[in-house]
Amino acid sequence: MSLNKRRRTDSFEPITHASPKDYVLNDLDLSLLHTAYTQHTASQNLTVAVADILTEYRRFLVLKIHHNDLDIGLFSPSPFIDKAWQLHVLSTDAYWDMCEKIGMRISYDPLVRWEERQDMMKITRQCYQKLFGEAAREDIWAAWTQSANAVMNVDARVKTERVDGVAEVKVEPSEGESDPMDLIDLTEEEGGDAVPIKEEVVEPVAAIEWEEPNTAIEDPHFQRVQAWLQEQRHPREISNGMAIISGQNLQEGGPSAWRDSAPSALPYPAPPALAHPAHPMPYAPPRPAPAQIKLHITLENLPEKGPIVIDAHKTHLIRQLIELVAKRSKVEHKHLQLAKSNGVTPSFGSTLEAAGIRDGDKLVIRGNKHKKPVPKPASTPSDNRHKFELDKLVRAFQKALSAQRTYMTAIQQQDNRSVRGSLMGKDMEFTSLYNAMRQSDEAMRNYVRTNGLEGKAHVWFPRQFYPPRQSL
Repeated sequence: MSLNKRRRTDSFEPITHASPKDYVLNDLDLSLLHTAYTQHTASQNLTVAVADILTEYRRFLVLKIHHNDLDIGLFSPSPFIDKAWQLHVLSTDAYWDMCEKIGMRISYDPLVRWEERQDMMKITRQCYQKLFGEAAREDIWAAWTQSANAVMNVDARVKTERVDGVAEVKVEPSEGESDPMDLIDLTEEEGGDAVPIKEEVVEPVAAIEWEEPNTAIEDPHFQRVQAWLQEQRHPREISNGMAIISGQNLQEGGPSAWRDSAPSALPYPAPPALAHPAHPMPYAPPRPAPAQIKLHITLENLPEKGPIVIDAHKTHLIRQLIELVAKRSKVEHKHLQLAKSNGVTPSFGSTLEAAGIRDGDKLVIRGNKHKKPVPKPASTPSDNRHKFELDKLVRAFQKALSAQRTYMTAIQQQDNRSVRGSLMGKDMEFTSLYNAMRQSDEAMRNYVRTNGLEGKAHVWFPRQFYPPRQSL
């Protein structure tokens, strides 16, 4: 009987002497796992034989193989079986050897949300009874309760609460996402089974009903997938069911979630309407472009004459509009002012929409009445060189001026006349500082005159110097 086929992504070759289920039930060597399980539970009082736990672990693997649940995570093991599964996965060579021989890879994902684990356990027990023809053993397939978790010491967040004087432990496994792996072709062959397995086609998990009449299973995993499909509205969306895709592709979203060779959707009925809001889409929709408006601007007191038409957006600032006009007119934008046709001057930092400017409005941009706009001179390599030289001269002047002022301040702060008298002999030092300052000032002025930079160089020249001190 051929189960749901998936594109093969690994170099596994399935065994030929028996079906994968027969191999797991009869031929899979779990002797090392038996030893490891016994050692890990040596300090715990197990009431169940390790051999029986491993037998149920084999059945759990068969259950996942039979329903093709390799990386979807529909079934949840009990605490005892989860411990066996965990130890088996930690023995990477042994677990990988099993995957190679059965021709598929069964992903281990214990990090399931606590509210989902209970539903998954119910689904698992339902399918177990339908496949093996008998109910699961209560002592091994016990739910995740205080006693089971205390015995297995699973990795979880444990909360202790007191109810009527008795400590009650609640286990909440950490949330997480599995590392999904592709499903692989699986073909069953006829063969004897040590454990009787019904060979008829097993109904999909989502189609099985609860023990209560007319109540379908509402699996949260299916609901998340269905919500994602509804949001994507991909051409491969199935109206009467849902496709099973890996969690990794579900996170990536978009058309990459579907492979060219992806199989048809399993015949799962669509779940009921979601009680919670739809999940956010895996990608953000593109933002619409801002509305464009056309402005008619009249220029006053500017080199450029006549009205101009500018295409702008409502989200542009008034400052950006003025800078655009200043660039076209080759003037400083700080000399410009914008006014509406009714004479109202909008705020410099507001947007066009906030200022009430609409498409087709007529605006006026005028130059400063008190200062004629000065066109910006074109920058040349020689101007840059002059600026560099002047910067050095200005820094030298400022350094000399600072030293002279520091010296004067130190003398003026002396209250003791004897100390001040001892400083009278330092007039030569003060004069030297003063001369250095005057020399740097003359160097700046000479450089400006020599290079004809009187109209270009705006150098700060101090108007007043400290005169040479004659006496204290």
